[in-house]
Amino acid sequence: MAHRVIFKPITTASLGSVNIVSSRYLSGRNGSWFLLRRHIRSYALRDRDRMDEEYRIMRAPFRLRRLWDRLAEDRSLASVVENLEIQREVWLWASDPDPPKVPQDYMEEAVALLPGSKVTEEDDIPHLRETEKSLVRALRNMSNLKGFKWGRVPPLIDARYDVDASEDLWTALRSIDTLRELEVVDASDPSQCVIRTKFGLKWHRRVHDSGIFTLGHLTVFKYATFGYNGQSERIPTEAMTDMLVNRCADLRELELSFAQFNNQEDDDIALDFTSTGLNTLFTLANWPQLESIGLYGAHMRPDSLSQFLTRHRSLRSFRVMESCTPARFLKADEFPLVQDGSIMDKFSFPEDTFSELSSLSVPSYFISWVLSSPHRKLLALEDIGWLESEHMTDELFMLLGELPRLRVLRMSSYEADDLRALSSYAPGLREIYGSINPRSLAHVLDAFALFPQLEVVDNYASWPQRLDEEETPRLLARLGGACSNLRRFHGYDIGRTVNGDVVARNVRTNLFGVPSQIFV
Repeated sequence: MAHRVIFKPITTASLGSVNIVSSRYLSGRNGSWFLLRRHIRSYALRDRDRMDEEYRIMRAPFRLRRLWDRLAEDRSLASVVENLEIQREVWLWASDPDPPKVPQDYMEEAVALLPGSKVTEEDDIPHLRETEKSLVRALRNMSNLKGFKWGRVPPLIDARYDVDASEDLWTALRSIDTLRELEVVDASDPSQCVIRTKFGLKWHRRVHDSGIFTLGHLTVFKYATFGYNGQSERIPTEAMTDMLVNRCADLRELELSFAQFNNQEDDDIALDFTSTGLNTLFTLANWPQLESIGLYGAHMRPDSLSQFLTRHRSLRSFRVMESCTPARFLKADEFPLVQDGSIMDKFSFPEDTFSELSSLSVPSYFISWVLSSPHRKLLALEDIGWLESEHMTDELFMLLGELPRLRVLRMSSYEADDLRALSSYAPGLREIYGSINPRSLAHVLDAFALFPQLEVVDNYASWPQRLDEEETPRLLARLGGACSNLRRFHGYDIGRTVNGDVVARNVRTNLFGVPSQIFV
């Protein structure tokens, strides 16, 4: 008699059942058992692969304690995690936060925790401390963690001061040998570091005072400081400089953003703020693989920048942001009594600098100077900004016309006349960012039609435009006919029907978000 094996369809939910193997599903001998075991094992492996993929890269709100508890209890599962982002809970600017990326079992809870204006309330302290302890235990199990991003205020637990905590977030991170990418937010105001509550004094452990700068082998480092309570102080950079110069030889991407701090020695309010000096770091740094650098609230001497650029000719992205005149990027002194207008003349631009650069975002006066400097052929440049209105001249537009790959331009604001002048030199632009005057929308849209390859028009790190909800879709439908690739315009998605008709749909509803990164 021939032996038969009959397989009933098996679901992953049924694999744990002790009744999965029964005489009802089998007839036959050892070969049949072998086939069934292989069938079951393939389902189990597929289920495990799916679970591993859900945990490999995660972005989650800090308060999602159930997830941290699970990873703290399951060392094998935690070892799957390669990248973890702890999302901020207070949104200050105007873009929607990135959605959570967590296993499906936790998604509903994560979405409920994310939105909003949650702040650290006194009654939250015990719960937040226990959540933080759970996260620390989970981190200790993440033996293959490669990237970690902390977007919140500094942690509450400091193992140096807390009698009920032997470890904190920073000691846990220092124990992970595989960590290569780190992004953290720090507090620059001393009042943010101590919370007086009915539960006693609770400390935030500021990053620069945590020992985290004893790390090494980082390839990506992003560090930002904020004065949460409106008061800032100088952030010491010696330990960070030592780490980056001596233990991060393979650095590929560096982003440093510092809050300005007060000049207590000067009563002149116009000169009352300054930026963080990075002369030592940029004089000593030598990162052969460096591709991207972004600086905000930092300054250096011209000779320090010149030495740095001499050693780093393969940069692909160079971004600098200033907030006020006393915080100029290039200056000789921390608090110059008079801003030196000739400071750029003291800078020696190394030959062949920026030859591989594809993205340049610097103050307007710096852009004009870079583009007009001798020996500069920025043939790879695709993305440029930040242009202020007073610097948008025919001379600058002519320099932009010498960039054959230019696709993205960022401006503070612009009018229809600016666009018409720009189109004569750079008609191939695909993305234009900046604010417009809603009252002149029709004229601006007519000017946009001069850029036939246009794909995106939007603001750049600023409030969304409030446009007429009746007139705008009609005008965009007309623009979509001239710009067949247009897909987004200031919060409107641009689509096309099967008949080719252009449809504009307003999709921006959240006006109280914050970008996921400072530099776009």
